[in-house]
Amino acid sequence: MKVYDKVKLILEEEPATRENDRLLIWRVWERQGLANSNYIPRQCFLFKATSPETVRRVRQKIQERHSELRPSSPVVIAKRRQKQASKGTFIYREPEPLPEPVQEDLFDD
Repeated sequence: MKVYDKVKLILEEEPATRENDRLLIWRVWERQGLANSNYIPRQCFLFKATSPETVRRVRQKIQERHSELRPSSPVVIAKRRQKQASKGTFIYREPEPLPEPVQEDLFDD
């Protein structure tokens, strides 16, 4: 089963994972058989576990396509809207050149 399908199934079955990426990541690792009784072995985490960033990106894509799987908490919705609104608004400006220094002849008397 692909990561997309796993994440979509978890989002459908557990509404709490729609608002909490950490819980979603943990549930994905449990479905992969990597998380045992509240811990994940180091080797599994380093070499077998799906990247948390991958799970977050897949969740984001699923929630864009399927509005019924979006979070229902007003706080989460507001935070995500604010983050989306501020995305890409940074404007780089070249620093203004410094004025030329004034040269005074100290020995001009």
